[in-house]
Amino acid sequence: MKSSTTQTIIVTFFLLIIPTSFAAPPKLEDSFTQCLTTFKPSDPKFPIQNFTYTQENPNFLIILNNYVRNLRYFNGITRKPVAIVAAAHFTHIQATINCAKKLGLQLRIRSGGHDYDGMSYLSTVDFVVLDMFNLRSIEIDPKLDTACVQSGATLGEIYYNVANKSNNLRGFPAGICPGLGARGHFSGGGYGNMMRKYGLSIDNNIDAKTVDANARVLDRSSMGEDLFWAIRGGGAASFCVVLAWKIKLVPVPEKVTVSIVDLGRSPVLPIFNVETVGNRGGIQYSSNWFVPGEEAASDCLSQTERVFKAMSPYVSKNPREAFLNYRDVDIGKNLNSTYEEGKSWFRLRLELIPTTFSGTSRAFQCT
Repeated sequence: MKSSTTQTIIVTFFLLIIPTSFAAPPKLEDSFTQCLTTFKPSDPKFPIQNFTYTQENPNFLIILNNYVRNLRYFNGITRKPVAIVAAAHFTHIQATINCAKKLGLQLRIRSGGHDYDGMSYLSTVDFVVLDMFNLRSIEIDPKLDTACVQSGATLGEIYYNVANKSNNLRGFPAGICPGLGARGHFSGGGYGNMMRKYGLSIDNNIDAKTVDANARVLDRSSMGEDLFWAIRGGGAASFCVVLAWKIKLVPVPEKVTVSIVDLGRSPVLPIFNVETVGNRGGIQYSSNWFVPGEEAASDCLSQTERVFKAMSPYVSKNPREAFLNYRDVDIGKNLNSTYEEGKSWFRLRLELIPTTFSGTSRAFQCT
C-alpha cells in the first residue's frame, strides 16, 4: 500500500513537469514585437505596437498588398514577412533595425513599392518590412528654394506641393510616375524629363537624415561625404534607412511641353550606333502581361531576355550599365562578388560604419 502511494506521487510529479520541460519556444513574431515594445528611446505619443502588423493581425495583408506593384507576387504562395512596421516616428526605425539585428531577421525597406523585382517586400529568408508610407511630410522653403521631403512621400505629392507653394515656378528633376516613393527613387539615381537641364535627382539632393545600422540618426555632416555620396545612386538600403531628404528646387516655366518618342514605331538601331563615341540615350525594357500563372510569366520573361540579348551590340559594354532603379534580377545578378571587388566600384570605406551607438544629430532639421 505504501509502495503504491509512492509510485502514484512519482508518476503524478513527472506528468506535471513534462509540459514545462518541453515547452515550445516563443514564435519569431512574438519575440520581434516584444523586442520592439521594450526598445528605448521611444515616444509615448507614438507607441510602436500601434504601427506593427504580424501575420495574425487582420490588417496584415491589407498593409502588405497596398504597395505590391508587381502582381507576380500578389498571391498566396509568396513568402510573407514576419511582421510589418509602418514607421510613424524615427524611434520606430531605430527599434526595427535593432530588433531585426538581434533576432537575425533580414530587413526590407519600402516606400512606394515600385522596385521591379519586389525586393522591398520579398525575401527567401525570414524578414521584416519597414514600411515608410506614414512618413510623407513635405516642407517647402520658398526663400531658399529647398524642400524637406520624408521618404514615404511620392513624386506626385512632391510635385504638387512644390508647384502649389511656388505658383508653378519651381520644380524638381525626378521621374514621371506619380506613385514613386522618394526614398528609393532618389537613392537609386532618379532620372526624368528634366535631366538634360538639371541632372538627376541625386544631383539636387543636398542633405539627408538617415538611421544607420547601429540606430544612429545622422545627417550629411555627421555621416561624412563618402556615405552621403554612396546613398545617392548606390541604393540607400545598402547602407542605412533614409528618413528624409533635403532637396534643391529648380526654376521651371509655367507651361512645359513633353514629347514622347514611340520606339515601337521608330527606328531604334541607328540611334544607338555601335560606332558612336559615348552614349546618346538609354533604353528601358518593359514587359507587361495580364494573364495569371507561372507559364505566362515565364513566356513573357523569355521574350524580354531575347530582346535584351538582341540589343547587346547597341549598348555600353564592360560593364553594361544601368541605374540601380532599373535593376532586374530576372535578366541577371552577381552571386560571387567580394568586398575587395566592391571597393573598385565604391569608395565607401568599411570603417565608416560605426560599431557603437551614439547620440542623435540635430543639425538637419527636417521633421
